[in-house]
Amino acid sequence: MAQNYRKRRRTRRRRSPWLVPAAVIGAIVLVALIVVLVISGGDDTQKPGPVGNSNISVGYEDMEPIDLGQGLLVEKVGTYTGIYMEDGSNDTVSGVMMTIVKNTGHKDLQLARFTLEYDGFSAQFEATNLPSGERVVLLEKNRHAAAGKPQSAKLGTCVFFQEDMTLMEGVLELGGKTGSISVKNISGKDISGNIWVYYKYSATDLFYGGITFRAKHLGGLRAGQTVNIPAGHYSPSSVRLVWVTVGE
Repeated sequence: MAQNYRKRRRTRRRRSPWLVPAAVIGAIVLVALIVVLVISGGDDTQKPGPVGNSNISVGYEDMEPIDLGQGLLVEKVGTYTGIYMEDGSNDTVSGVMMTIVKNTGHKDLQLARFTLEYDGFSAQFEATNLPSGERVVLLEKNRHAAAGKPQSAKLGTCVFFQEDMTLMEGVLELGGKTGSISVKNISGKDISGNIWVYYKYSATDLFYGGITFRAKHLGGLRAGQTVNIPAGHYSPSSVRLVWVTVGE
């Protein structure tokens, strides 16, 4: 895989208190709807197509970063050739517009949608589940061809997690092989809730694609029990686990 990148700087994340004034109930409902959209984006049962097995190239020219606000920076705008991962299809594309975005804030990003404005059209991008301090290659949502540096940029929906994403170390032991993720309950106690594992394509110190895949195990997990969860886009060499949840 060929790409250019800079070393990332890790920032220590801080948690914010959960305040729910009655005057902003409507806003909270809207955020809840956004959370549902991100988490219910589709289970990973599609054909495998890991980044590590693909011929990917990313090209761009030097530019001043574009500050989207909320701690999000567009560091690069350029051209992408390789698998198109934003819709999970893994179609091969050539010359599609791409951006490299960094989350410089102290919170993990849950969802961000933004546009790059050009004369005659708006290029659309979406990022999900981007940890604090990390960078991601995003592909234009409509597979628009690269068009050089934008005239302006506009941040739309932007939601951050109130608590850091976690892999539940000390409770679950995670592993896997191509096409499946193994989950072992090492907590010493039975887990009654459903388990969801979220992961993204990754290589070197970059994530690839705004999309976040998820794999699920329903029905809980006994103490010491291990399960293998089908995960069509998972490969140890080309993805990184970013979040695990246990619930209904």
